[in-house]
Amino acid sequence: MYFIQRHPLEDLLPTQNATPAADHLTVLLRPTVVSVLALAKDTERAAAALNTLQDVSARVCGPAEWLLVSEDVGGTVLGRSLDAANLRWVDQSHAYVVVRLSGPNVRTILAKGIGADLHPLAFAVGQSTNALFAQTQINLARIAEDTFEMDVMR
Repeated sequence: MYFIQRHPLEDLLPTQNATPAADHLTVLLRPTVVSVLALAKDTERAAAALNTLQDVSARVCGPAEWLLVSEDVGGTVLGRSLDAANLRWVDQSHAYVVVRLSGPNVRTILAKGIGADLHPLAFAVGQSTNALFAQTQINLARIAEDTFEMDVMR
C-alpha cells in the first residue's frame, strides 16, 4: 500500500473553478520545501550553487541557512541537485504550509500582522525574511510585484 500525500486543508479549500478576488489567498497543495544549511566558511559557495537551481525559490532564513520552495521540482530531483553541489539538506515538505497572497492590496493586508517594511524599495522581488505574523513565526518571500508567499510550520 502506498502513502498518498494529502494536504490537511484540502477538504476546506474552495474548488479550483472559483473566480479569485482581486486580493487572493492560495494554499499550495504539494510544494517541495527543503531546508539547506552550510558552514559559515561555505556560505558564498552554497549561495552560488542555490542560485543555479531552476524552478526553485531560495529563501534566506539566517546566516548560511535557506529554505528552498518549488511547485515544479520534486524532492528527489532537488535532493540529487543539492547532493551534486555537496550541500547538506533536509526535506521539510511535510512540515510546512506554503500560502500565497496576491493582489493590489497585499502590502496593506500583510502590514496588519507583520512589523516589516514591505515598501517595494525596501523589500524587493526575490527577497525574503523571517518574521512574526500575528504571533506566528513565518518566512515571508516576495515572489512577484504584488505577490508574497508565507512559509508556515504546521
